[in-house]
Amino acid sequence: MKDLSHGVKRTQRKLNSTPPRYALSSEDIVVFALRRLLVCLALALFALPGNARAETCGSYSLSPQPTDRQVLVHLYCNTGGSKTGTSKWTAEQGWLEDGTDIGSWHGVTTDTAGRVTRLQLQNNNLTGKIPTQLKYLSDLQQLSLWGNRLTGEIPAELGDLTNLQVVSLSQNQLTGEIPAELGDLTNLNQLYLNQNNLSGEIPAELGKLTNLQWLYLWGNRLTGEIPAELGKLTNLQWSSLSQNQLTGEIPAELGKLTSLNLLYLNQNMLSGEIPAELGDLTNLNQLFLWGNELTGSIPAELGKLKSLQRLSLGQNKLSGEIPAELGGMTRLQYLYLNQNMLSGSIPAELGDLTFLQELYLNQNNLSGEIPAELGSIRDLRQLSLWGNELTGEIPAELVQPKILQWLLLHDNQLSGSIPTELGDRIHLQFLYLYQNKLSGEIPAELGRATSLQRLLLSRNQLSGSIPTELGDLSNLRQLSLWGNELTGGIPAELGDLTFLQVLYLNQNKLSGEIPAELGDLTNLQYLYLYQNMLSGEIPAELGKLTRLQRLFLHENQLTGRVPSSLGDLSTLERLYLHGNNLNGSIPERLVRLNSLVELSLWSNPQLVVQTLRFELIRQHDRAALRYIYQNNNGAQWTDNSNWLSDKPLSEWHGIELHENGQVKGLDLRNNNLRGPVDGAFSGLLVLETLNLSGNSGLTGELSLGLADNYLSELDISSTGVGVPDDDNFRSWLAGLNFRSSPSLAPTTPTTPATPTTPTTPATPTTPVEVLQEDREEDGVAISPRGMGTGMIEIRDEEGEEHTITIELSVQDGDEVPQGVVPSIILSPFLLEEVETVSFDLITPSEEQLPQGLRLEGPAVLVGLVVSNGGVSQGLGFGESAAKAAIEDVMLGEGETVTVCLPVFSSFEDDGKSIPGLYRYEEGREWNLLSGSRIETVNGIESVCADVSSFPALVGVFVEVSEPPVVEGESGGGCSVVSAEGGSESFNVAFNLFLIMFSFMGVSWIRRQICVHRDG
Repeated sequence: MKDLSHGVKRTQRKLNSTPPRYALSSEDIVVFALRRLLVCLALALFALPGNARAETCGSYSLSPQPTDRQVLVHLYCNTGGSKTGTSKWTAEQGWLEDGTDIGSWHGVTTDTAGRVTRLQLQNNNLTGKIPTQLKYLSDLQQLSLWGNRLTGEIPAELGDLTNLQVVSLSQNQLTGEIPAELGDLTNLNQLYLNQNNLSGEIPAELGKLTNLQWLYLWGNRLTGEIPAELGKLTNLQWSSLSQNQLTGEIPAELGKLTSLNLLYLNQNMLSGEIPAELGDLTNLNQLFLWGNELTGSIPAELGKLKSLQRLSLGQNKLSGEIPAELGGMTRLQYLYLNQNMLSGSIPAELGDLTFLQELYLNQNNLSGEIPAELGSIRDLRQLSLWGNELTGEIPAELVQPKILQWLLLHDNQLSGSIPTELGDRIHLQFLYLYQNKLSGEIPAELGRATSLQRLLLSRNQLSGSIPTELGDLSNLRQLSLWGNELTGGIPAELGDLTFLQVLYLNQNKLSGEIPAELGDLTNLQYLYLYQNMLSGEIPAELGKLTRLQRLFLHENQLTGRVPSSLGDLSTLERLYLHGNNLNGSIPERLVRLNSLVELSLWSNPQLVVQTLRFELIRQHDRAALRYIYQNNNGAQWTDNSNWLSDKPLSEWHGIELHENGQVKGLDLRNNNLRGPVDGAFSGLLVLETLNLSGNSGLTGELSLGLADNYLSELDISSTGVGVPDDDNFRSWLAGLNFRSSPSLAPTTPTTPATPTTPTTPATPTTPVEVLQEDREEDGVAISPRGMGTGMIEIRDEEGEEHTITIELSVQDGDEVPQGVVPSIILSPFLLEEVETVSFDLITPSEEQLPQGLRLEGPAVLVGLVVSNGGVSQGLGFGESAAKAAIEDVMLGEGETVTVCLPVFSSFEDDGKSIPGLYRYEEGREWNLLSGSRIETVNGIESVCADVSSFPALVGVFVEVSEPPVVEGESGGGCSVVSAEGGSESFNVAFNLFLIMFSFMGVSWIRRQICVHRDG
């Protein structure tokens, strides 16, 4: 300080002495003095502990009444943060750095007094427990720690932070009970504790949070009853208690929550009746009670919910009739009453729901005819009435909705013919009419429904020929006509269905030859033509079906040789040719069938099976053994040593080989085998001894094909295996050393190795146009076009080559421009995990747009469904965000998902504003995703970024330049004031720190002083 004082005195002497050649102005003096003052303050501040100096986790201390800065340092050091290079935090800009204000630290917002008001550290990889010391942040208004890896209990001390308005601790690993002290946060309006491992009961004290608008407790392990006190939350708008273990009845007091927009109580164990008082929730637009144990009838009072858009009561035990009053919910878009015990007829009043898009009444006990009035629902997209006892004909009026996509009427008792009007529904994707009593011919008009993806008409009484017009269904993936009385030939036009994956024509009366054109179905996986009257040779062109997994041609009248081209079917698992008149020897090229697990050739008297080369026999033996293992409980065998390993068959438990490597003996006695004994045992062509005794879990009958082997010893004693009532087979057994249980009586004969009835998926999916490219380490990039749902197949090579199926869903909002194509890039680690990818394209309203940003692309709610995941109901962003139940996903190590959205075609690149991908967070803010970049995906220029948790609402924005500051508008900076007569002017900004001492400690007040100076 001596030097500084001396300098000031020396300056003063100069001013008092003889005037110099030029004089300093008064402004010069002010500037000079301020600069000197700043130097002094900087030195003083540097000398004070715990402020501008950098802390370390090893040196800080926490005083009895800690400052906000000390609390933040404690939080950082106890949740994985570190300044030694080992920090686990994803983002930590500014934390514990030299000379930094805590307001500049990542995720920290302070007020003018320097007190922390918002702490937003979501998705930042925080670990450990939430420190109780957070209670000292007494001015805190928002606490957002969601999407981390925090453990332990929620501190009861958070109840001391009475200024809190938002608490978001969701998507962590928190345990224990919800503290009752949270009920003291009377200013709280948002509470998110969802997707943790919380247990215990919901505290009744939460009923004191009278300002609460959002209450999300879903996805935990909460038990007990729903507190009636929640009925006091009169400002509550969104409430989700779903996916817990809540029991008891739904409190009638919830009917007092007249501000409620959304109520999710689904997937609990709630019982009792649905309270009629819920009909008083006049502002409610979504009510989800599905997946509980609710009983009784559906209250007619629900018909008063004029604002309701979604009503989901499925998967309960509701009984009685569907109230006609539900037809009064005039804004209803989705009605799910499926999987209950509802009876009676379908009310015609449901036809008044003119905005209805999806109606699911399947799997009940509904009877009577389908009301023709349902055809007046002009927006109906999906109608699911299957699994009831409906009778009568399909009303022609039912197919009037022009945008009908799904019509699922299977498993009823419908009669009459198939309406020809279905051919006019150009948007129809799924038509499921199987297992009814429909008669007549298949309408040729169906060939005009070119959007059809699945046409399932099996197990009816349809007659006539297969219309050639079905070959015009260019988008068809599955055609199932089996189990009817169809006659005539197989149309060659079916070979034009290039996307077809499944073709079931079995168990009809079809005749003629198999068309060679079926060899053009390069995507075909299942071809079932068995039990018809087909003749001629097997077309060699079938060898082009390189994705085929099952080829069932048995029990026809086929002749000629087995085509050698079948050896090119590298993915073929089962080949059934038995029961025909094939001749010659087996082609050597069948050796190539590495995926084959079952080959059925018996009952072809002129076919020389023994001419198989040893390579194919050994391969076939190994495949047959693999099938025995998989089909007969192999994983639970008492001894399964080396089975399914790469070791020689001689080292597999219970196997004896001939000198040439073929299986000679199979001894699996007392080995806990379970399941049916089928044709796989007869597939061991030179088997001499077979001992299955002592396996009481074995069932079924011995295969007649065993008589074609070289068996001399067979023991099935102490099993549940029967003997076919076939004289020739019994004569053959008489010549063996045969032992069986004395109590076993002959059973009804069955056809050997007849495949099981093809099953039809209960829930349909529909493909949209999909672009796809492999990106090696990045995985696979998928870009679906259009609107609807769909399915994609990805070939993955890890060990054996196999097919992975991913369901896609794209929903365009009304305001989204045409041609918007979102994309997603899945890492190889996720390919076998992901089951569904959904895109819900929306356009945010004006009030939802962030300040300082301009929308330059779509906003998209992206959802993933993975194996064994939980369910989430959206993000609470307007109506679209909570539209559908989508899966919650937190990615693990080595898993990456990149979301890419295109820029709107109207965007003009000015070289300054680069579009970025922003994510809408739970606290209602848009934040730029790190690593946002421009990238070309499947030929589409897009904005991409990695997303680590789902569901995710993302959008494409560009920054809007701030307008220039004009006179009188400082904008928080320095005013621009022109100096008279000055040729040049500029602003000098100084930050002065005024030290305020109080009994509570030291606080800092930052002020900005602007000094204008002429040149």
